[in-house]
Amino acid sequence: MLGQRFSKGGRMLASNILILWIITLLCQVTSQDICSLGSESDVSDLDFDSIIFDNSVPKGAKNAGRFHKARQIDRWEDCVVVCCVDEECNLVYFFNNTCYLIQCNVSVVDGCEPVGNPHVNSTLVVVRKPDSTAQTSSFIGMTSSETSWTSVYLLPPAVSDNSKTHSTPDQPATTDHHDAVQTCEYGMQECPENEKCSLRGSTRSRHGVCVCVDHYQRDAEGVCQPETEKSSTTPAPSGEKPGGGKQEDVPTEKTTAKPGTPTATRLTVSAGENKVLQLPENSITLSAFVMPKAEGGEEYHYEWSLVELPQGAETATMEGKNANSFKLSNLIAGLYKLKVLVTGDNKFGEAFVNVTVLPPKRQNQPPVAIIKPKTQQVKSENAFILDGSDSTDDDTIKSYHWEEISGPLSDRTIDDDTQMLKLKDMPPGFYVFRLTVTDSDGATNSTKANVTVIKETDYPPKANAGSPAVIHLPQKSVTLCGNASTDDKGIASYEWIKKMMIMAQGVRTVCLQLNNLEVGDYTFTLKVTDTGGNTATSDVHVYVKPETNRPPEAKTAGQITVTLPVEGIVLDGLNSTDDKGVLSYKWKQTSGPTTLTLTSSDQAVAMATGTIDAGEYQFTLTVTDEEEQTASQKLKVIVKKNENHPPVAQAGGERVVLLPVSMVTLDGSASSDDHGIASYLWERDPHSLAAGEVVNSSDHRAVLQLVNLVAGRYVFTLTITDEQGLSSKDTASLLVKSGDDFKNLLEMVLDTDIHHFAEEDKLSVVKQLELLVRQSPKLSETTVSVQSTEEEMSTGYLRLTFFVQTKDSKTASGVDLVRLLRDKLDSDSILSYRIVSLDTVVCQNNCSGHGQCDQRTKLCHCEAFWMPNVFKVAVYERESNCEWSILYVVIVCFLIIIGAIAGVWGVICCCRSKRCRIKTRKRHRYSLLREVDDDDDKNKLELMPKGKIQNSSVMISESDFSSEEETLFVSSKPSNGHLKPLNGVSRQHFKAKLKT
Repeated sequence: MLGQRFSKGGRMLASNILILWIITLLCQVTSQDICSLGSESDVSDLDFDSIIFDNSVPKGAKNAGRFHKARQIDRWEDCVVVCCVDEECNLVYFFNNTCYLIQCNVSVVDGCEPVGNPHVNSTLVVVRKPDSTAQTSSFIGMTSSETSWTSVYLLPPAVSDNSKTHSTPDQPATTDHHDAVQTCEYGMQECPENEKCSLRGSTRSRHGVCVCVDHYQRDAEGVCQPETEKSSTTPAPSGEKPGGGKQEDVPTEKTTAKPGTPTATRLTVSAGENKVLQLPENSITLSAFVMPKAEGGEEYHYEWSLVELPQGAETATMEGKNANSFKLSNLIAGLYKLKVLVTGDNKFGEAFVNVTVLPPKRQNQPPVAIIKPKTQQVKSENAFILDGSDSTDDDTIKSYHWEEISGPLSDRTIDDDTQMLKLKDMPPGFYVFRLTVTDSDGATNSTKANVTVIKETDYPPKANAGSPAVIHLPQKSVTLCGNASTDDKGIASYEWIKKMMIMAQGVRTVCLQLNNLEVGDYTFTLKVTDTGGNTATSDVHVYVKPETNRPPEAKTAGQITVTLPVEGIVLDGLNSTDDKGVLSYKWKQTSGPTTLTLTSSDQAVAMATGTIDAGEYQFTLTVTDEEEQTASQKLKVIVKKNENHPPVAQAGGERVVLLPVSMVTLDGSASSDDHGIASYLWERDPHSLAAGEVVNSSDHRAVLQLVNLVAGRYVFTLTITDEQGLSSKDTASLLVKSGDDFKNLLEMVLDTDIHHFAEEDKLSVVKQLELLVRQSPKLSETTVSVQSTEEEMSTGYLRLTFFVQTKDSKTASGVDLVRLLRDKLDSDSILSYRIVSLDTVVCQNNCSGHGQCDQRTKLCHCEAFWMPNVFKVAVYERESNCEWSILYVVIVCFLIIIGAIAGVWGVICCCRSKRCRIKTRKRHRYSLLREVDDDDDKNKLELMPKGKIQNSSVMISESDFSSEEETLFVSSKPSNGHLKPLNGVSRQHFKAKLKT
């Protein structure tokens, strides 16, 4: 109900009253101001052009005064009404469907004067002229809460664009020099001459702005100058606002205006502090306080209204809407913004207050403490966990607290404030733990958990003092260790017990160090204790024997160096000693580049012979005394070479071979070095032919092997390197020439797989070829020599390369052999395999002197304007050629086509002329057309349309007429064989024509 009355009824009524009031207002505008309604006698003074300005902006731009943006207003007439309600509004600036209320700053001379701007679509209405003293005070002291609209200190874009320079056709450009007011601290002399520090209203801050003193105003340059026209004001004394804030320059001052113009006085209204209440309390009473109080029987009128209310608050009710005490009931949670408007006799004021309704307090439910697991059984050495994180609460659990309720006596205190309790190494026994949880409202809940800790069986340790020790003087010390002792839980301590007073170290450690022992037998006891207090002992004996024999001492030179060449290495061990004499020697080689032969290895001086290379050799001398005590020492022998000379590479010089050849070798084995060659490397020269393949990895050997060579020059570089990195290079040249035999080399492709072609198959093919070749009288005694057998990569067929030698070791002509074999194979093929192709390896077809032969395909590539003889290729020789000239072929083809066309045309003409002669021999007889007099008979004559079936004569020809009938000829001008077309022919004439 409240929302509907506020949103519908109130707005419609206010809108209707507003429109009627604006119409009346505009009709009664006087020269005084638009808000003053005068008598009808003043209507003659109307001057709309001096009040309403289109396409205009304030001259002072952003310094013209304070701009307030009035919301929810989309007409300039409504904007004027809002301005009239507040006495401090001077101008209305309506721009872009937005209402701006301007409170003029009189310190800027002519700041609110309208200035035309044809580029701005706006309306500027002068509501009331500003008063210098009153407006200055109001401009400094007024706050946004004292206005009836929502104040937004934003400058309109059109005004902001005009803020620097304002010009009209009649007025020069004016530049504004004051973008801000100077701030100051109250009580400090910080303002310029003729200015004072003024505090803003309803504030307790000492910071204010500098304003002109009384009877002074700012000029265009921002300097306070004496007023030219003084205005009298009656400032109201400052007082305390009902809300508790101190206010200076309360706007109750009365401004001197023109006679007959009533001036509204602003009242200071307070609705108290903002209120906060919490459901279920859903009603509140508000009171309005007004200063000054009503005097002389005057009464103030109050009007309470809701500015904003929460969604769904339509059920709220209002009581005392027009009284100073206002009650609001049936409230819901949310924010209510209320406004109270107080009016009196030419007085008004308003105030705002907020009422915040909080939701009801939550009914707290105590938490529920949960421990998982509730009961558990663990062993004493294991850790266990009690989990309380599953405890629940309707809001939030703030704290956890663990404590031990009961358990075995121990010095351990359980006090933990985490969600999970983790414990380890608890003494055996039965424990009870309690968890207490506290929620956000302070409510607590507890629960308990039982834990049984079981003591695990502890087995006693096993002591092991080690093996007995036997020493001989002069050795007087020995170490005994008990680290072989074991226990299932671990040994906690060691203790060595001695029965005699001797010097010992580490009695309570795992190892015992004995010193200054004398001849005799000693017994020591090792006692070990585990973590459970269990003990075990073990005895060990130490036997100290008197000195009987000292071990021998082997001595060698340690390290010697020899230089190659050397025949042998002398091993000297004569410096070895023993207290009773050395009994035997033993030399042994332990390492070295080569294995040497030791001569007299059982003597003090031995000789190492054999292949001695540079490097390091190791020998060991072992000496043994008469009591079988031994001693050893190593001898290092370093063998060095003399000055190393670089190797000499010899690649073999230049070599010439003639094709065909299956493999060519380049021999570099003549290369030499003083200490031996370590590696060979054959490299092809960049300018060498790229043909040919290296086989058997011979490019890293002394002899290079090459296959599949073609005619040309090959250059290879041999690089040899000795063991010390010195190298040498030499170049070998190979010239491969195409001899006459190479031209006679034949190539035959067989339809078979090389993987199934055995040696016996190869011999069979050779015999069959020899049989075919020997059928020729000139080649009766010949042999077939196969050069290579390989697979064609593109087809997979077997390719056999061979040539035929006569009895005088000459090679038969390859071209003749190809022609012979083709003829023989075409007539009677005795080969076991189908022959795919047969030709010479080197194509010897000259292509009729007008092309080049492709060595791979054996086909001719003709020159321009030449082509193969198709008859010769397809029918006769079946060999590629370039015999025909394309020009002659085209001419001949053209003549053939012309001749064919002429012949056909002649035949057609002959046939047509013969037909004409036959047609002229036919005799025609003619008769007179019968006259038809009757109209009926005329109608019976059917006229046929002229068309293809039409006689060239107007006479009817009848072949069966009597020869005695006379023929009548029409005397007319000859038509040269061309008759005029008839419009129609009778049916009888048509039938007669068909008969003819």
